[in-house]
Amino acid sequence: SLIGQTYTTLKSSTEFMQKFVTSLCLATIPGVQEWKMDSAMRLAEARAELREVQQQLEDAAGFDDDDDEKSPEEVELAEREAQLMGTISNQGSPADFVW
Repeated sequence: SLIGQTYTTLKSSTEFMQKFVTSLCLATIPGVQEWKMDSAMRLAEARAELREVQQQLEDAAGFDDDDDEKSPEEVELAEREAQLMGTISNQGSPADFVW
């Protein structure tokens, strides 16, 4: 069908243009490449640390018999978990980053 052929062409053209514009921006705008690399590094570090924090939270919850109150360590870990999730949801950009 003509619609299916047109959609496939448009989709591949759109994907190409997105990659082309991204590459062009990275190559021509000063600081963008470094910002992108820094964001990727922060994202990877946040994911790794989040796994560690979640494991520590599980371990702390396993030793705690009183479910009503959390220990100061659990509160601190939960806050750090929220910070890391924010970093991950921002794709590695700082939470206060504004374009």
